[in-house]
Amino acid sequence: MTDESTGSTGDGAPATGALSDEEYARATSPRNIAARARGLPRPYIPGGEDPDPERTAREERTLRRLLVAMVLTIILGGFALSILALILMSNR
Repeated sequence: MTDESTGSTGDGAPATGALSDEEYARATSPRNIAARARGLPRPYIPGGEDPDPERTAREERTLRRLLVAMVLTIILGGFALSILALILMSNR
C-alpha cells in the first residue's frame, strides 16, 4: 500500500513506480532511510563521509591550538591591561 501524498510505502522506502532509477537510488540511500527513521522531511543529515580523515584531524588539531592560543591571549591581555591600569592609577 502506497501513500500517494509522499510516494512512499509507509516503511520509509519510496513507491518504485513513481520514481526514476536515479530518484529511487537516491531515495533508498542510507542517508535518506536514516532521515526518514528520525522523522525528518528531507534526507539531510549533518555530517558525512570525510574523504581524508587523517588530514582533517591534523587540520582540526592545528585549529584547536590556534583557538586556545587566541582565547588565552584575550584573557591574559585583559589581565595585563587591568594590572597596567591599576599601576598607572596608583602613581597619580
